Formats: sequence, structure tokens, C-alpha cells
Amino acid sequence: MLKELFPYKQYDNHRHFKYYIFYVEECVLNHNYFGMEGGRCEVRIDEEQYAINEYRFLTDKKSWVWFRDLTECHYYNIIGLWIIKLIIKYYYYDTRERIGGKPIKTSSREIISSPSD
Repeated sequence: MLKELFPYKQYDNHRHFKYYIFYVEECVLNHNYFGMEGGRCEVRIDEEQYAINEYRFLTDKKSWVWFRDLTECHYYNIIGLWIIKLIIKYYYYDTRERIGGKPIKTSSREIISSPSD
């Protein structure tokens, strides 16, 4: 089923699958994020020398390695690229603040409220 969502370049009509992605993992030096993997997903096309876009990730989920191995080093069309972007943005990017490696619990009221003048 995932091959239908992420079509590879091996199909006959491969000119629509021009976006090539790969992952660059970066060292996370902050001790509050111990055990997390961070980096970027770079998007390239054959006509450009450098990456045309990148998506950042920071996660401690065990499924990250499986997702990375499934999607890395393949050509995608714009729909497959959009789906990968959404998965990384909403599932594999941890935006919680951390102290001592544990997420800080904040209420929605603290996030929404603005400082009084």
C-alpha cells in the first residue's frame, strides 16, 4: 500500500517523479534532548546543483528508522513529496520544551494567553 502512496521512478512514465529525497542526521548536543534523533530531509531535483528544500525532524519515536529506510533515496512526484512532508512535520517533529530529557507539560491556557500590558 505504501508503494502506491510513494511511487518510485521505476515506473514507465518517470518524468513526473523528479523529486529525490535523502536524510542528513545531525548530532544533538543538548543534553535535554538525549536519545533523540535530529536532522533534515533534503529535496533535490536533477537540474539543480543544491537542495531545493529541506524539512527538519527531531524525534524519539522508534518508527523513525523504519520510515527513513522506506522513503530515503527514491524519486517521488509532488503528491508523494507532500505526504512525506506532512508526516515529518506532524509526526516526527517534537516541538515540546524539555528539561532533563522529559517533556514539560504546559496547559493550553499558558500557550494561548498573551502577556498583559
